[in-house]
Amino acid sequence: MTVELSDMVAAPRTLTIGKDQIVISPLTDNDWAEYEQWMRARELDLGRQAIVGIDDLELKKSIMQDAVQRASKLSLGTLQTAEIMASSIGSLELLWFAVRKRTKGMTKSRLFEIITQTPELLAMALNACVDAQGNTQLNNGGQSHPLSEPIVASP
Repeated sequence: MTVELSDMVAAPRTLTIGKDQIVISPLTDNDWAEYEQWMRARELDLGRQAIVGIDDLELKKSIMQDAVQRASKLSLGTLQTAEIMASSIGSLELLWFAVRKRTKGMTKSRLFEIITQTPELLAMALNACVDAQGNTQLNNGGQSHPLSEPIVASP
């Protein structure tokens, strides 16, 4: 039996949105590494999209070299990664990494559909943290919920 350190030190949270229950789990080191790779791959994809329709080979090469350089500099803890994580797509992707393991039957597209219906839900889900009393503290007016109770939100 394999036990993740994150499972021992932090508890998953259940967020109920309408009829959907989403379990938000702490990210593991592997999740963070995979997220970092996602950010790098996204940067390269943006470069590929930028060269579509450009005939000048030197310009294409320059654009892709810039994309490779930007991607190679992305690592957790930098200003650039913080900006990506704060963006809508970065936040949604990060939430997906926290949800995918324990929310049975949830797909990435379904999660994005649920969350993007009410942007406040994304902020609430991403800002959930534990206060000193063991309560989930949400950045939605300071409401606290005991960890044993699910977090309920209406879309």
